Amino acid sequence: MATVPVTPLVVSQAGVTSLPSGVSSAEDRPSSSWVTMEQTELQQLIRNTEEHISARPDSVLLGTVMDRRLRVRKAIPLAVSVEEDQVIVSWDDTNEFAYGASTGDAIEEFSKLVGELYFDLNDQSIPLGKDLARVRDILNEYIEKVR
Repeated sequence: MATVPVTPLVVSQAGVTSLPSGVSSAEDRPSSSWVTMEQTELQQLIRNTEEHISARPDSVLLGTVMDRRLRVRKAIPLAVSVEEDQVIVSWDDTNEFAYGASTGDAIEEFSKLVGELYFDLNDQSIPLGKDLARVRDILNEYIEKVR
């Protein structure tokens, strides 16, 4: 196994630099606000931090649906999560969800799903069980037919 030289780095409030000239060890550091860490430790810290930073929101409010025969009365709260390279949006009140390659794709799929579900659950010729009747009632609270 080859040995890789490790360059000590200094992390300060101003940023990351190599050790200042004349400073050869942690004991020689200029002040207590300086922290030394090896480059591999810093790279691991950066990787761990990047994993937790995301531009993707944890939740969104859906204000429109794809079906033009419907309109949203009240914005639908959707939770956003990621599993195995797929973005999942879910509506906790109804246990309905959709997924896609991006947040936009998942929301678009959910919008289509909600439109289809609205018409299916409001079809009077189909008897509904207790759970589906509850989902229909929640849908009717948030969505209505355009007049």
